[in-house]
Amino acid sequence: MHESGGAVLGVCSICIEPLLWFGKRADSIPVWAVSGPILQDGLDPETKKALYEELVDHVENELKERKVLHSEIRIWDPFLESACLEAWLRAGYSVKNVQSLMRSVPLNETEVMSTYDKSFSKEVRQGHRRGARVEVNTQCDCDELYRLHATTMERAGSSPRYNPDEISYVLGWNNSLRDVYLCKYEGRTIAFAISLRFNRVTIGWIAGFDRKYAGIRPMNLIFDELIRNSARQGVQTIDFGGEPTAGLSHFKRSIGANPVLCYYLNKTYCNNLYLSFALFLTAKITQFKCLRLRKSTQL
Repeated sequence: MHESGGAVLGVCSICIEPLLWFGKRADSIPVWAVSGPILQDGLDPETKKALYEELVDHVENELKERKVLHSEIRIWDPFLESACLEAWLRAGYSVKNVQSLMRSVPLNETEVMSTYDKSFSKEVRQGHRRGARVEVNTQCDCDELYRLHATTMERAGSSPRYNPDEISYVLGWNNSLRDVYLCKYEGRTIAFAISLRFNRVTIGWIAGFDRKYAGIRPMNLIFDELIRNSARQGVQTIDFGGEPTAGLSHFKRSIGANPVLCYYLNKTYCNNLYLSFALFLTAKITQFKCLRLRKSTQL
């Protein structure tokens, strides 16, 4: 989306993916939980509304031409005016509010520790005393990170959302787009996190840690460094994602994160029963493939 002079005001990327032999679905990218249109900083509400009006027309024309069965657009914008949703509603999208835990970043790195709960600050100091350290954007092994991520997701009763090739692709980006945090203990990587960055926002993308080293407090050290590094980079907001478990929600809130509303927009272009069957079967086959992939990487 451009202004009359040609400057880019916003970008929206949509992935068209097959549902086996059933058809196609549309999904906003670049990342699963926070994605959709990314608009330039500082736009006034009327300009945002006009951009969304233009965007909906283009998206609808494209998706209908490609004969998709279902589309899902996730809009991450904590300052989005509700009027910007009207164009989506008129086009037949349903809107669902979801919460993501976010926190503001102090202007000065020296103020970071004072913004944590006492328990979190104590565990950061424990991690340092016990000999762990955090490296940022140093060399790492993609397969090793994937194994940490996969086992962490399994403990939470879920499956990895990204495969090793996708993680490797993000690791290949330059440091202006992403940061990789590695917690090392006695020469071994015991935890990691990858964050993505655009405008003045940092997004926690994926993470993982070895449960055997929980007493070293690796994730406390990683998130402390993530916030400090964000302060050094002039980032204003960090998005830590949703609340999949009570324990993870408590951990994120102890860092100073608070819930902010985001919007999920969905539209179905076919029979709902047909779509449900297609999504269910595709998910099961994908889950089976991921299981085989994890087993092969472990071997």
